[in-house]
Amino acid sequence: MSTLSTANIESKAANTPPVIKDLNGTECGQFCRAWVNFDGSIGAVSVRGSFNVSSVTENASGDYTINFTTAMSNANYAVTTLGHTKLTNNGDQRVLGFDEGNTYSTTAVQITNRYYTGAGFSGCTHASVVVFGD
Repeated sequence: MSTLSTANIESKAANTPPVIKDLNGTECGQFCRAWVNFDGSIGAVSVRGSFNVSSVTENASGDYTINFTTAMSNANYAVTTLGHTKLTNNGDQRVLGFDEGNTYSTTAVQITNRYYTGAGFSGCTHASVVVFGD
């Protein structure tokens, strides 16, 4: 078996991950197409780091749209989220994720930070969103 050792692999297109194929020319799995780590505090959303994300829009408290720099090839991608809300003496559990009726398109995905009970939204101090697709 051969080993490839390199410092960098670049894509021919800007802001697009390189396509990796097997010996038959078939793409190898689904790759990370976008990710973002942001502070979703109410009225003060700020991106800490990202790839292929042009901006995060706060639609309302705990309701965010992740806008892609380069559109996805289709809307059949997978989204995973992780969120944490740091509030003193607050035992309410929250769920950060995709809500029925949210935007799910080639150019953006909308996520919400909802109370576990299903009532109301809340800002999210630490939010991470990762998008996998072809």
